[in-house]
Formats: sequence, structure tokens, C-alpha cells
Amino acid sequence: NSVNVEMRLDTRRGDVTYAAAPLFHIGALNSFVLRTLVRGGTVVVRRTFDPQGCLDDLVTHRVNSMFGVPQMFAALARVPGFLGQDLGQLRTIVVAGAPVPPSLVELYARHDVVLQQAWGLTETAPFATHLPAERTLDKLGSAGIAMPYTEVRVVDAVTNEPLKPGESGEIVVRGPNVTAGYWNNQQATAAAFDGEGWFHSGDIGYLDEDGYLFIVDRLKDMIISGGENVYPAEVERVLAAMPGVVDVAVVGVADDQWGESVAAVVTVAEDTAISLEDVREYAAGHLARYKLPRRLKLVPAVPRNASGKLNKTVIRCLASEES
Repeated sequence: NSVNVEMRLDTRRGDVTYAAAPLFHIGALNSFVLRTLVRGGTVVVRRTFDPQGCLDDLVTHRVNSMFGVPQMFAALARVPGFLGQDLGQLRTIVVAGAPVPPSLVELYARHDVVLQQAWGLTETAPFATHLPAERTLDKLGSAGIAMPYTEVRVVDAVTNEPLKPGESGEIVVRGPNVTAGYWNNQQATAAAFDGEGWFHSGDIGYLDEDGYLFIVDRLKDMIISGGENVYPAEVERVLAAMPGVVDVAVVGVADDQWGESVAAVVTVAEDTAISLEDVREYAAGHLARYKLPRRLKLVPAVPRNASGKLNKTVIRCLASEES
């Protein structure tokens, strides 16, 4: 992983990296922290992520690199005066760990701050793909290309056959950065690895004609409504750009007529009122009708775990409650 990152990202000896994402998470630990320490650089460590405190640290310590999940950067952008600060030393920001709304990347790009999307899992240590900084806007929404010492494919989840560009399937990874298996769990190892050494990620995506990977969603999170497949991450990306929306999660809930229906759990800005009709009207300009939310739950904060990922178990319970 370190060699992959060395060849692809602009990191240098003597760099200062910022670590507020939990260090038990491989994204925070293995993206920049270990490499910075090994090379004699400086790591600014915070036990928790505080948007205002983060901004102060970035400016005060002249931070060069940082890993974070999308929600961290969304919160950072809401700090008054953030985008007017001098962040010229911040060369390499990697955002991963959850679906990245293109609107978030565009917001930072308008202020000359480049969010470099990447994709991977704990099992891939973590980088499997990375979007080069110079391709951020013309490949907006992509998680990038395979790392130098890593192979990435998209395959049919049933037949395991590689798919053509533009066809969605399960993303599989092979390379020396991929774990050999799960500790003392032969059953899980056998389920995740095929006979050719490919690790099956459980993520759905597709490759474009140039070999750039686009993440669709987690296979297990897919909603089947009226026989149609709905990927929550696609709906979340659309609603994340809706004026007044601070955070959003989309899940499937039981529906007597449709089997499952799309439910949105949303946090809105202070003094903002949003109805289900508002959400459907906004989303209708970007999504097919069957993908529009049929239920809306407003919450003070969308539940996330310590790594910043959506807590879908809690969110499904919230979405099933009567509003």
C-alpha cells in the first residue's frame, strides 16, 4: 500500500499530515500516518473531529495531507470563513470510506481545493483505486483507476465473468496489498475469495471506457421496489445537493404494495423546512420516478459510526417509524 501511494499521490519527506479520523480505521492509519512517521514527518493527531478545530489546525500547522470521510469535509465546509482561509500547503486530500457526493467535490474545487476520491476496504490495506488530482473534475464522481500494484475488475455477481465498460457488477480486487484471508475464519475467507485469488468486495460499480471506476453502492444495501433495483447511494448523492440538506441517508423499508420502498432520513439546516413533496419534486429532476423517496424522516443528526459511515441498522429503524 505504501509503495502504491508513493507512486500515485503527491506526498513528500517532511510533510505534515492531519489525523482526526479514528486510527483504528485503516483509512486513517495506513493512508498517510504510518508513511509520514516512517519518513520522519509530522502527524497532528486529534482524538475527535471538530470542524472548527480542524480548520485551526490546518492553518496553524500548515498541513500538507489529510484523509477523511465525506461527512468530515462537508462539516468542514460549513465552518464560517473556511473557504477563505489560506490552505495553500494542503496538497493531498483523500476522501473515501463512504460514497462521495459530486457536489462536495465541486464545492471545494471552486475554491481551488482538490478532493481526491479513492476506493478500497480494510481488506485492501486500504487503497485499491485513486483518482489523480488532475482528473478530479473531468472524471467527477469516479473513484479513479487501479493502484500500480493492484488489479481491479467488475464481474457478474452470479457468473463471476468480467463485464463490459458501463455494465454494473461486483468489484473484485487482486494484489499484494490484499489480505490473505480472515483470521481463524475459513468460511468467510472461502466466501470472499475465488479460486484465482480475487477478493470479492461486496461493492457494486462499473468501469468506463477509460478504465475509471465508478461506485454504485453496497450489494447488500440495494433496494428492490416493484421489481426495480434502486441504489441508495445514487439517491443520496442527489439529495445531498438539495438546498437546506445537511446530511442524508437512504434505505429500503417494507412496503405491502412495492415489496420495498425508498425512505430518506435527513438532517436539514437550522430554520429550514422540507417536506416529502419538496424532496420528491427536487429529486424528480435527477432520478427516475421509481427511485423517488416515498417516506421522509427528519432527524437532528443522521446516525453514523465512529468511522463516519452511515449506521444503516439504526437508520432503517428510524425510517420505519411513523413520522
